[in-house]
Amino acid sequence: MIGIAVSYAISLIVNIALPMILESAFESELPDGFQFSAIPLSLVLIAMGICLIVTILSGLRPAKRATEIDVLKAMRREM
Repeated sequence: MIGIAVSYAISLIVNIALPMILESAFESELPDGFQFSAIPLSLVLIAMGICLIVTILSGLRPAKRATEIDVLKAMRREM
């Protein structure tokens, strides 16, 4: 969630600052509504889905292994 917020903030800054820089450098105006950076909602949802799948898959093996260990044996190893 932090990465998404930072990405949207950087995109907003780029869309505000870059047109001013280019207009002053080339002394011409850009078309109205022109965007240099856009992050569609579908991209955010796909990225979140991939992260969720990777997280679940990486946690399956340790979780399965933890359920197969006898509690008393695990406590004896810790101490």
